[in-house]
Amino acid sequence: MPPNNPENQIIALETFTVVAKKLSFIRAAEELRISASALSRRITQLEESLETRLFERSTRRVSLTEAGNVYLKFVTEALSHIADGKAAISDLTAEPIGRLKVSMPNVLGQLKISPLLSGFLKKYPKLKLDLTLIDRHVDLIDEGYDLVIRMGSIKTSSLKAIKLADNHRILCASPEYLAENGTPASASDLINFACLQYDSSENYYQLQNKKRKIKAPVSPVVISDNVESLRQLTLSGCGISLLSKFLVSDDLQAGRLIQILPNWSGRQVPIWILFHDSQFIPLKVRVFIDYIIAQFKNNFV
Repeated sequence: MPPNNPENQIIALETFTVVAKKLSFIRAAEELRISASALSRRITQLEESLETRLFERSTRRVSLTEAGNVYLKFVTEALSHIADGKAAISDLTAEPIGRLKVSMPNVLGQLKISPLLSGFLKKYPKLKLDLTLIDRHVDLIDEGYDLVIRMGSIKTSSLKAIKLADNHRILCASPEYLAENGTPASASDLINFACLQYDSSENYYQLQNKKRKIKAPVSPVVISDNVESLRQLTLSGCGISLLSKFLVSDDLQAGRLIQILPNWSGRQVPIWILFHDSQFIPLKVRVFIDYIIAQFKNNFV
């Protein structure tokens, strides 16, 4: 085996790592399906090229030398890079194929992401999407997701995260409610109006403007864990809500809802796309991320 041939050098390095793992020339040869003598020649040629011994050999045992231990760390990392490089080159001419399992918040998925996906599926017809629209935080590893879209703070460092946008929330009410009850002149006036609250025991709205952040006291007449139900109740004139702008943008444009106290908004909540923290990202995951990022730039409120 010519030692200067690049492919043979890689084979020699792979052989070295198997022997280092097995600490047995015989068991390593069995795993590689070559003869013990052929394996021994590979290791000898590698040691000669490095001008150092990588293994201590005796009739009873094989062990790594100090140089072998040091070399193993670099070889393991190098082989990992080579494998990633081969996969990346393969991806250049490959077409995304297979099943892509994605989770996202319910209303965000319904209103802002699902309508964008027809273009994605036309562009990558060999991909099949497995979408879960759910508000709880799924576990990517345990539940087998390729990626998730999530709103709010990120509590894990084991995933890669890309920020897609900020979820802007505004105060709004129906024209009928405001005609009957008047319009708050300031944030402190909210306590005197019927307010609808999202999934919280807190009797205030967290609001902010360009200068400060406040907790404006409110007296909720409805508390719900579903933002679409709050939107419907707001449309029917039940009171004032603090809702995502993307959720009510069509209602505002059509005049079904009116924004109040426009100088104040809810605390901005980031929207993230999260995926496995690995050096090589599968092509099907990369194309979905790129597509969603591009679409959010053009379509998100």
